[in-house]
Amino acid sequence: MKLSVKAALYSAFVCPGAGHLLQGYKYRGYGFIALTLISLVTLIKPILDVSQRIADQIVSGELPLDPAAIMKTIHQSVYSEILVTANLGLILLIACWIVALLDCIREGVKS
Repeated sequence: MKLSVKAALYSAFVCPGAGHLLQGYKYRGYGFIALTLISLVTLIKPILDVSQRIADQIVSGELPLDPAAIMKTIHQSVYSEILVTANLGLILLIACWIVALLDCIREGVKS
């Protein structure tokens, strides 16, 4: 298997930037990995905040220990908070993945 094909597969299926590291482009590879981690944090942080708030409501007794009430609160939080704030993280993650893959393919074709 050619190195360029292997690098593109690494960038597509392992992590954006992994293919660049395989090709020897360390700074570019670490840059894509850093962007991926930042976007994952941006994506996961709102989810953790909402889940912590719901858990605190259950522990304090504000939210009854009823699965239907808990699910209703989760659904309301997902549609009112998580989809709005996590949207940026998801867009950044997808963009980083696509750009890293295309750049890895471009570098492989150029070599």
